[in-house]
Amino acid sequence: MALLTFDPYQHHRQVAELWERALGDCYPVTDRVLRPRLFTNDHFELGDAVVQLDGDNAIGFGNLEINRRAGRPPDSGSIQAVLVDPTAQRRGLGNSVLAELEQRARDCGIDTVTVSRGFYRFWTGVPDDLPGAQAFFAANGYERIADVIDMYGSLADFEMSRESTARLADMGMAVVPLTDTDLSGACLLLEREAHGKWLDSLLLAMVHGDAENMLAVKHGADVVGCIQTFTPGSRFRGPNVVWERIYGTDMGGFGAVSIAEQFRGRGLGTAMCESAAAHIRRQGGSGCFIDWTGPALVPFYGAVGATVCSNSGMYEKPVG
Repeated sequence: MALLTFDPYQHHRQVAELWERALGDCYPVTDRVLRPRLFTNDHFELGDAVVQLDGDNAIGFGNLEINRRAGRPPDSGSIQAVLVDPTAQRRGLGNSVLAELEQRARDCGIDTVTVSRGFYRFWTGVPDDLPGAQAFFAANGYERIADVIDMYGSLADFEMSRESTARLADMGMAVVPLTDTDLSGACLLLEREAHGKWLDSLLLAMVHGDAENMLAVKHGADVVGCIQTFTPGSRFRGPNVVWERIYGTDMGGFGAVSIAEQFRGRGLGTAMCESAAAHIRRQGGSGCFIDWTGPALVPFYGAVGATVCSNSGMYEKPVG
């Protein structure tokens, strides 16, 4: 049976049902999470995903997120999912799907393929509690290059500490939603302090109308820090709110914490995180998911009651 180009208008329902059969018991997703990751995003083009049908059922699927920024050639590709129906496994279908996605990357001029990165990822890497998936990628030539963790904490009883509140006041800082007036300052901050690492993520939130969830740390008129949050009402269902069928549709999260160098080491980072958690709770968030961090930052994010909820490996493979 030949793999078909995934057509979202013909195959979305079958792929959603396949996900439920393959991963619904451990990693269930809602439609508002699944849909933008499959096709309603600004990077998707026909050919980025393939599907295998058996009658009216999808028994295999895979998709590749290609970073197509306006005016620039594709510069990265990440495999976001490879699904095989439990009744069709161990027949080589997963290998065929993966090979098609790698060829797609080559055709788009991409030299190295990663697994589960990009803006529209489900996981941060490949979770350690999916050992079969890790073995699958390793057997296909992917190398584990880093270990990462995700964290989660309830916000039911969260309140900002007196120390953080006093620290912000003593430093003359205010943590407020980002406005159009402050956007250029936030972009310059990320370019200068984080080498543009989170700039695209900030702009993506703005495009989706989530400016109120981008928090700026202001010292007078200057933007000296920023932090991206996600709330139950976030229009962009980013990686911090993917698992709402596990933690509840009122979950939230934050990430992309950036502080100007001259203000580091003075407790401002903790105050920013607490401010973000407080914002999420005010917006109806019951919990806070923090993705893509490392063991060294566990105590730092512990300030908002978060603990490690997932360990994963980052995988990549040269395909050029």
